[in-house]
Amino acid sequence: MHEKSQQIANLARQKILGGKILSIQLSDKYNPHFAKILLQNFQNKRIAVVGELQNETAENLLTFAILWFYELNKLKTKSAEKLWIVSTKVEKLAKLCALLREEWQQKISIFDLELVEKFDEFEAVKKIKLTKPPKFSTAVEKIISLAPDKIQIQGNQFTFYGLPFVRFKGGTVWFGMENQHLLTELNWNELLQLIETLALYRHNNSPNKSHAFYKLLPESWLESLLRNDISVLDSNLILSPLHYQFRAAAEQIDLLALRKDGRLVIIELKVSPNREHLFQAVDYWQEIEKQRVAGNLKGLFGKLPIADVPSLVYLVAPHSAFHKDFQLLAETVSDKIEIYRFDLNENWRERVKVVERRKIS
Repeated sequence: MHEKSQQIANLARQKILGGKILSIQLSDKYNPHFAKILLQNFQNKRIAVVGELQNETAENLLTFAILWFYELNKLKTKSAEKLWIVSTKVEKLAKLCALLREEWQQKISIFDLELVEKFDEFEAVKKIKLTKPPKFSTAVEKIISLAPDKIQIQGNQFTFYGLPFVRFKGGTVWFGMENQHLLTELNWNELLQLIETLALYRHNNSPNKSHAFYKLLPESWLESLLRNDISVLDSNLILSPLHYQFRAAAEQIDLLALRKDGRLVIIELKVSPNREHLFQAVDYWQEIEKQRVAGNLKGLFGKLPIADVPSLVYLVAPHSAFHKDFQLLAETVSDKIEIYRFDLNENWRERVKVVERRKIS
């Protein structure tokens, strides 16, 4: 990692007149993901360079780079005027940076590993394929009826509070957690026992909160609760249809909803601290807006019309799950994206409540 950091620093130094390397640091002593490089040009002006050392998401790179830039500028002796990000994710980073405030766009430059600068480029919008809801067999409908408030369909699976336990294709059904079995009349009771066990442990009052059924996929659990009643976030949101794990480009949006006024709402959920939360949602907003403006989302909500105004972003998490620098990061995002933060109660498994809601941009 030291060698790769030095290589990035040398290439970056060659990009500026009178370039001088002031320092090279690693983000972590034992398992560094980023190189932190400080350069100086012939006018004694400094440039902060963040180099990708291990495979990282564009959202994490951008978050790390902005936070380090802030830290540097608290120290007058090490402050920098420009921020360069060197990465393999140049296209995604360039698109994210295009959604920052103008002053941040002027500060940040994106380079590939050969130090070739990358700018956001217009690309033709690939139309999203709107899928029709599947038709269900009698067996599938019977399983749903066993616990309709807890069992939901997700693609070709059934989930119990977000935890997959059944897979189906047409009239054929398989059940189980690790090893799935073909469902027949002979093993129907085994399926019932599995559902009873799920009901016991995947519950707010679970007798064993270390049990895998309780601990696994907590964000999917929260998503399932909101799918049952999205109005707990905003009474203006329409419950049905409500799209979950909606695919936009290569990513999947947790929930895509429509308000009664026709505005699209991108809902991104977290249940543990995640500094990518904000920029993930910003990226989804960009993809959905491209599709909306191109007219590719007509019919997504049946006969309900989608308003010709920009989509909203709702960021939802328990209060403790919002990153400590969330507001600082939010201040870098362009005002054209209307973002709201929803702080939930910590015991959301018992009942989801919004403790605080506020507009952040």
